[in-house]
Amino acid sequence: MGLDGSDGAVIAVYFITLAAIGFRDVWLPALRRALRRHERVERADGEGTPQSYFLASREMNAWAVGASLFASNIGSEHFVGLAGTAASSGMGVGWFEWTAPFYLALLGWVFVPLYLRNHVFTMPEYMQKRFGGQRIRLAISLVSLGLYVFTKVSASLYAGGVIFHTVLDVNPYLVAVALILITGSYTALGGLRVVVHTEVFNTIMLLAGGLVVCALSLNAVGGLEDLKQNKNIPSSFFHMARSPSDEEFPWPGMVFGIWCSSVWYWCADQNIVQRVLCARTETTARWGTVLASALKVLPVFMMVLPGIAARALYPSEIADRGPDAAYPLLVTRLLPHGLLGLVCASMLSALMSSLASVFNSASTLLTMDVWQRFRPNTPPRTLVTVGRIATAIMCVLSLLWLPLVARGSSLLFIYVQRVSNYLSPPITTCFLLSLWPAAEEPSVFAALVVGLLFGFVRLLLDIAAGDTPTFWLASINFMYFALISATLTALIAVGGSLYSRHTRKNKTHFSARYRPAPGSSDMVDEFDDTLELVASGRLVTTIDPDPEQSSSLLPSAGEPALMREVSEARDGRDQQDQQQDEGGEGEEEENQHAHGGVTSHPHPHPPLPTQPSSQSLSSTTSETIELPSTAESHWHVVRAACRAAPGQAVSSMAVCATMVFLLAYFA
Repeated sequence: MGLDGSDGAVIAVYFITLAAIGFRDVWLPALRRALRRHERVERADGEGTPQSYFLASREMNAWAVGASLFASNIGSEHFVGLAGTAASSGMGVGWFEWTAPFYLALLGWVFVPLYLRNHVFTMPEYMQKRFGGQRIRLAISLVSLGLYVFTKVSASLYAGGVIFHTVLDVNPYLVAVALILITGSYTALGGLRVVVHTEVFNTIMLLAGGLVVCALSLNAVGGLEDLKQNKNIPSSFFHMARSPSDEEFPWPGMVFGIWCSSVWYWCADQNIVQRVLCARTETTARWGTVLASALKVLPVFMMVLPGIAARALYPSEIADRGPDAAYPLLVTRLLPHGLLGLVCASMLSALMSSLASVFNSASTLLTMDVWQRFRPNTPPRTLVTVGRIATAIMCVLSLLWLPLVARGSSLLFIYVQRVSNYLSPPITTCFLLSLWPAAEEPSVFAALVVGLLFGFVRLLLDIAAGDTPTFWLASINFMYFALISATLTALIAVGGSLYSRHTRKNKTHFSARYRPAPGSSDMVDEFDDTLELVASGRLVTTIDPDPEQSSSLLPSAGEPALMREVSEARDGRDQQDQQQDEGGEGEEEENQHAHGGVTSHPHPHPPLPTQPSSQSLSSTTSETIELPSTAESHWHVVRAACRAAPGQAVSSMAVCATMVFLLAYFA
């Protein structure tokens, strides 16, 4: 069943609306600037700067944030993948949709204050500000970019090709190239502002198309109760709590392991979190997460139930073509002309919104985390140009990876979840540990590397074996594997941090307090004695240890050189203290005031050979992150936000309670 004139008119209206949004956000401001150039008026919104291009000048309202979150999440792979997985195994795939509000609440109430108060552009930048050092920032950036290519972009293009090959009978690769050129062009020109505005419109379109297909498919099978009793539908399809040995959705994995990838996706993935970074205030960002949470009720009805209905209506066709053909079959056989054009436009909107959000997020990572790592003095306007080039690079990489997508799994949505659950659990663990003040960069980075290598090994085994794994590691369910990977990462990071602190305290009984000098942003770490890390990276004592206790606290054997240098440093400081007169005391008070309360001596002292392993001394960042010194302090921020915005708290809890009810009903 092809498209007729009415369908073409609906699709034409869709593209005309997108062009109008692009004209308003891209060409109209440029035209106004050209007409007012003689007035030499300064652009008040900072247009053309990284904040304007990558974060839409941080001025989006709650409706835009919420709709953009939803549209960035729902892509064409959901229409094909969710429906196809439902046609293959039933409601079990709904776990990923109905647990999302819990993680959106975690984003809005726990992580949003940290992200917005520290003015970060990217999630890897937050990790650098939290732990210090460039290596953890660069590692997470590169892994995130790889995940975008492996899952988001290539899966969206593949799904779009499947849909339009079925509906229009055209080459899917030609469709993919055309959509990349269209989406990449307006994303590169307009930045996040045009992406968010188009996603608001795309949200309306995909909701309309999805609900139309849901209504028509359920009507065709006689309603939900008749669908449950259909002879082509196994009784287990409407039970979400599956056996622990289930190949796809075992209940222990879904209950205890789904967080391993979901926390990363909703709370630490640049593609999602960038939407809350562009919000005006914390309150706006939280309302956006509440709206997105409410909208996440719908995908099960828009895609999962129609997928099951497709199996009831067309069992032989699905057996011949594969489960991923379920949604295209419904579109081509149930929809009359006019509605067919509407649904095609909705699937186009899902595909283009997900592509645009990924392109913009990937260009942000490539520019702010990778390019600036090697070109730190790049002018702001040049960074915008680099971001546009980065968008083109992502388009090329996506096309190169596209032919390999089908080898990952016979089910598209399962393929996406597998790759995410192989590589994201170590990142999830590191972000959660960033809330723990005792976590230290060397241990966290080592745990991240081990966890990622573990996941890469599993991914390579899957690619080599396909759907017939021969090695035991490749035969573990992907949800169980995610839980194992996250546990391994946490044990290494927590154990290493605790051991490092214990060893350092027993070894010297000196402590390093990071007092960030101008141009430095290292965290504060306190022990019994206080040392100051100066901008040059040298450690100088500022407070004497008790002489009577120091002999028992310092190591008595094995490190005589350390003891001599510590003693020399202390003696040299004592001599300088004795030579200070009253005028020197006044100068010391001025220095103390200038350095934020830490006494600063006029002459540098010999550096101690002690290495404070809690942070990377080579880190140089622009500002210090505002992480509370204790976990209780951060939860106090959360409680204060709940008291200040009771409406948001009640709304968030109501959405989560609704999800619990739905999960229990279909358990």
